[in-house]
Amino acid sequence: MALQPMNWASIKQNIESGELQNLKRSPIETEKYHEHKRILAEKNIEIGDYILNKLGWTLNELASVNDISEEEKLSLSFSRKDLYKLSVNDFPYNFEPQVSHLLIWSKINLPLYNKNESSTDMNPEMKTKIETFIHNNLSKYLDLDMKDDYCWFINYRNLQSIKGIAHVHLLIRCVDENGPQGNRCQRIKNEILNEGFEPIS
Repeated sequence: MALQPMNWASIKQNIESGELQNLKRSPIETEKYHEHKRILAEKNIEIGDYILNKLGWTLNELASVNDISEEEKLSLSFSRKDLYKLSVNDFPYNFEPQVSHLLIWSKINLPLYNKNESSTDMNPEMKTKIETFIHNNLSKYLDLDMKDDYCWFINYRNLQSIKGIAHVHLLIRCVDENGPQGNRCQRIKNEILNEGFEPIS
């Protein structure tokens, strides 16, 4: 758990250095998350099944689309709109208020890391494809820049609470010109969620 909100500079530094274990929820969000899982468990619902139902996907769909080689997964990732969905993170990490925490869910098991449970080595082709997918959409539709406005990561397998459904954490930093009463940041987030992202070839 993280007792204090992490600022943007620290978020970026931890992602760039690979110290993803330092990105954590607040005690309140952690408690909410555990309570959510407890309620699901009482109903005999696995967290993965809950997410699939929320996304409108099935295990059979995931199994079918992933019955391909690693090279084919790399090629197919983010190539069609039916292969991914965007959502807010219902249990965001403890970041400063200017940071929106979104998730990009993928039907394809994104081959970013080696299959080793503790591997942190990235596949450069997959990394580039994720960055291109995000950059093309955010820069085209929302004029955001990776240097200052957003960053992304995929948790290492040993840090993932939901291992069966690939997802990218997308963090967008937005400061309203008119202070807390401004609505630019909410507008940007709504625009992303309502319009979605365009696929890449």
